[in-house]
Amino acid sequence: MVSKCHGLIDMKNSYRILACLLLAATLSSCGKDKAHEPVQEAEQVHTKTVPKVINITTVKPVLVQINETVIATGTLGPKQTSNVGPLVPGVITRIYAKVGDRVEKGDPLFQTRKDDYQRKVEEAQAGLNVANAKFANAEQNFNRTQQLVDKGFSPRSKLDSEQASLDVARAEIQMRGASLKTAQQSLKDTTVRAPFNAAITARYNDEGVFLSSVFRTGPESGVLQLQENHVIVAVVRAPEKALANLHVGQKALITIAGQKEPKATTIYAVNDMVDIATRTVEVRMALQNKDYSIKSGQFARAEILVGAKQALSLPKSTVKTDANGSYVYIYQDGTAVKTSVETQDLGVDRVAVISGLSEYDDIILENTLALHDGDTVSIGEAQ
Repeated sequence: MVSKCHGLIDMKNSYRILACLLLAATLSSCGKDKAHEPVQEAEQVHTKTVPKVINITTVKPVLVQINETVIATGTLGPKQTSNVGPLVPGVITRIYAKVGDRVEKGDPLFQTRKDDYQRKVEEAQAGLNVANAKFANAEQNFNRTQQLVDKGFSPRSKLDSEQASLDVARAEIQMRGASLKTAQQSLKDTTVRAPFNAAITARYNDEGVFLSSVFRTGPESGVLQLQENHVIVAVVRAPEKALANLHVGQKALITIAGQKEPKATTIYAVNDMVDIATRTVEVRMALQNKDYSIKSGQFARAEILVGAKQALSLPKSTVKTDANGSYVYIYQDGTAVKTSVETQDLGVDRVAVISGLSEYDDIILENTLALHDGDTVSIGEAQ
């Protein structure tokens, strides 16, 4: 009995263990299936990116007439420049003007010592006085001899001799008179005066220096440099290819650093020689400078008006610039298309498009959102 009971107990335990193992296997199988379910679902889900639509406004180009110009650059210079030195040799005793002064024609600039020239005037005057006395004596002798010849008391040959003496005395007066005028002019020339209205732009020597009036070489042999700056000349160089379109009388605008507005002027000279090194031609234009606000030596940029043509006009806000140049965005079938253009400034808020567009294009106005080539755009409310 006892043995049978033990056998029953072992069988029951075996059934229990087997049941537990089956239950554990079932639970494990169920757990695995549930764990794989999200992964399978995730693998079956595909995310689709919806393109962003940018709201934009468009404008069409406007056909306008613009001026065709030739751009030329160069330097501003005075109407004329003079390095003024002494008119007579001597020691410079006084200089009346300094750099930065402006002088009128005839104003004294500097003076050469005048004592020697004053003595020469006195000597020439004395020589003229002697010549006048000789002439008076010769004239008196001639008249007396004339009377004697008329009365028959003197031969005709004597009168001829007195006539020759009179002619010599007359000639000596002329010679002495010329010498006096030369001495007086030299004395006057000891004071050198401004040959024109000018600005003093350089000083080369000071008082006490002896300077000659002949064989001068270089500015150092002078005393002062004068420039006529109330009229400024723009000397600019234009490309050789523009030569056929340039002529005297053409209008131009010159832009100068420090000046608020361009200066209007006209061409007064086109050089007949082309620079073979730069393939450019020299063009000259004059500018009034009564207030001396324009300085000699400044850089000048000239826009020479050579004609007119039609072009498309756009607001400046539509045109952007990168390393490759200017461009706009054109609206085409819901897409922003980047398009390169060539432009010309028309003023404060508009530009002319020389090339790259047609009058039928829809140009995208500036938008707060950054645009890129190929972006999806919409006229009106964004979708």
